[in-house]
Amino acid sequence: MLDLVIGIPEEVYPALLVVISAIGIDLVFGVLTSIKNKEFNIRTLPQFLVTGVLPYVGGLLVLAVAAERIGMFYYGLFVGVSGMVVAKYVADLKDKVFELFGIGE
Repeated sequence: MLDLVIGIPEEVYPALLVVISAIGIDLVFGVLTSIKNKEFNIRTLPQFLVTGVLPYVGGLLVLAVAAERIGMFYYGLFVGVSGMVVAKYVADLKDKVFELFGIGE
């Protein structure tokens, strides 16, 4: 379906799904952590989305489209960058889960 809409090859769907899922789960746990710490401000959420979420998703979508249009070099680059982004968000998520549930204090 996305192949018809924006030119993303089917081969990158699984990696893209994993990355977007990791970003979404991290976002939810970030909001929960900020609510727990009484730091949540709905007014800053859109700015966080623009600076902390959309650049990752947009950049990966550009690489995915480049993988389809330009060639396999960008597919390898997409997979590598996806792995690094997932590693970053998994590390952030671990920290947030530990803080949220008081683990490791």
